[in-house]
Amino acid sequence: MKKLILFALLTLNICYAVKAQFVNLKISKLKIVLSKKDTLLGNDNQVILKNNRSKEEVELYNNNGLVVKATYKVSTNNGVRRSNLKKSAVNVDVNYIFIYKGKKNKIKTERIFYLDDDKKFEEEQTAVFKEGINNKLINITYECILE
Repeated sequence: MKKLILFALLTLNICYAVKAQFVNLKISKLKIVLSKKDTLLGNDNQVILKNNRSKEEVELYNNNGLVVKATYKVSTNNGVRRSNLKKSAVNVDVNYIFIYKGKKNKIKTERIFYLDDDKKFEEEQTAVFKEGINNKLINITYECILE
C-alpha cells in the first residue's frame, strides 16, 4: 500500500513538473499599419513555449517585403528576497525583429503581471525605417493571452 501511495505521489509530481514547463500563448487580432496609411491584417497564432521560452523566432507576419518575428520568454522571481507582491510577478519578455526591404530593426519589451492579474495584454510596437529623407513607420498591434 505504501508503495502504491508513493508511486501515485511521484506520478503527480512528474505530471506537475511536465505541465509547468509549457506555456501557451494565443495571439489574435494582429494588425499592422504602414506609415499611418495602409492597414494589413495577420493571422491568429498559437505558440507553445517549451521550458517557458520560444526556441525559434515566431513569424507573426510575412508579406510584401515585410517580416515581423518575435521570441517570447516567461519567467518568475522565485527565491528572490522581495516583497510578496514582487515575488508573485510573472515576466514576459518579447524580442521583436522587424525586417523591411532587407533592413532589420530589433526591439525588446517586457510585461509584468502581479498576483491575480489576468495574464493577457494588448501589445503595440512601432519600428522606424529610414528611406532617404523619409521615414517608414511600421506599427504592429495584437492581443496576447498566456495560459
